[in-house]
Amino acid sequence: MRSVTHLVLIAMSYCVAQSLSADDGAEKVRQARLQEMRRRAAELKLEAGEVKMQLMKLHDEPLLRFDDPTRAFADGTLWAWVERGRPHALVSVERYEKVWAYELISLSTEPLSLKTPLGQIWQPSEAPFAEKSLPEAKLGASANARRQQARQLARDFEMAEYVGPDDARTVLRLIPRPIYEYGDDKSGLLHGSMFVFANGTNPEVLLLVEATKADGAEGWRFGCAPLSTARLEAKLGDRVQWESAKLVKYDFRRPYVAFGMPMVVEEE
Repeated sequence: MRSVTHLVLIAMSYCVAQSLSADDGAEKVRQARLQEMRRRAAELKLEAGEVKMQLMKLHDEPLLRFDDPTRAFADGTLWAWVERGRPHALVSVERYEKVWAYELISLSTEPLSLKTPLGQIWQPSEAPFAEKSLPEAKLGASANARRQQARQLARDFEMAEYVGPDDARTVLRLIPRPIYEYGDDKSGLLHGSMFVFANGTNPEVLLLVEATKADGAEGWRFGCAPLSTARLEAKLGDRVQWESAKLVKYDFRRPYVAFGMPMVVEEE
């Protein structure tokens, strides 16, 4: 019996070793993809400025990493250009089977300019979204209270996208933890939380919830931005608060635009 037991233990050890080796290989692939997405995000140079355009700094780490097996891509990251307070813009980098897909999302009313690797010039000519107040939400007295309030306010929203040949309405899932938090005392921005509503982990709608205090007035406001080419909507209760039309034509003067680059053979 001892010999049989010994053989069983050897077989089990071999299986565990093979499993660990496979996990190690998968992790190396995952890390290599992250570095490639980091490189691709970093090569996009964003300039911003009211008077003089200046190069913006890309945040060191992605705000979010995600995938979406239902939509044929295996890996994606969301990055931000940050100076202080609310980020100026975001870029999504997604790896499909044969294409790298990018989405550019403006979050600033300042002039922005970015040249894509394909030569297009992204210069949004309109505000990214209309900020709306949340008059019934009272401002918390402490930073921690405001942080918790932002999370509760995000839970009050229902986001949906219309997808598929029949434009079926699909309710999106709130990722409850904000992907980024920020503030800017100079402009009266006490707290800002950035949330995403997702299909699985794939972000489709961005929600900004911000606490402000300036000129004797204080309160909460929100804004929504698309992270998808699909038709999108945001509801509070029964009322639609925001809508984004389906993107059928890429216009690099708009606050949101998407483009793709063919996958290089060596990257396979």
